[in-house]
Amino acid sequence: YYAAIDLAHFRKMVDLVGGVDVNNPNSINDGLYDWLDGSPQGFQLSAGPHHLNGRLALAYVRSRQGLGDSDYTRAARQQEVLVSLAKKMASPAGIAQLPALLNAAGSAIKTDLPSGRVPDMVQLAGGFNPANITRIVLGPPYSYHPDSSTTGGVWTSRLYMDKIAALSVKLFGTDSRYYKPPAASASPSTGP
Repeated sequence: YYAAIDLAHFRKMVDLVGGVDVNNPNSINDGLYDWLDGSPQGFQLSAGPHHLNGRLALAYVRSRQGLGDSDYTRAARQQEVLVSLAKKMASPAGIAQLPALLNAAGSAIKTDLPSGRVPDMVQLAGGFNPANITRIVLGPPYSYHPDSSTTGGVWTSRLYMDKIAALSVKLFGTDSRYYKPPAASASPSTGP
């Protein structure tokens, strides 16, 4: 299933919980960042811990033009902010904002998750502990960029499916579609 978040409502959700906490691994100096609101271009954020309001959190998850940034570093920041947002939503202050959060989430999130699975997701959310979340970005070493001459000049990322399969089994064990039970060992015949 997928879940897509509308960025304008994402910003509102972050503000409703009083902002999110992140630990930016590398300073960001994105001179090309467009705030989409008429503000002058550019976004800077030093390395280290920060408390971000909705506007800054949106810039943090959208920026990808800083030195050393890529779609992969941006994806890692997006995961970090989503986990921080979920943590804040599960806090007493977040629960107090539940009606407004549900309204914003209803406008912000589009998904193909069948309504019959909602009780499973609610039960899963009840045991939410951010320390138990494993965040993986499917960039290198799980993917590679083939030579552009083989892709018609288009930058493409392709997955190493053997590495994805191994990661899936590591994360999901026997629930992984790639899990293969060990072959039963044949016992020697004891014959008459």
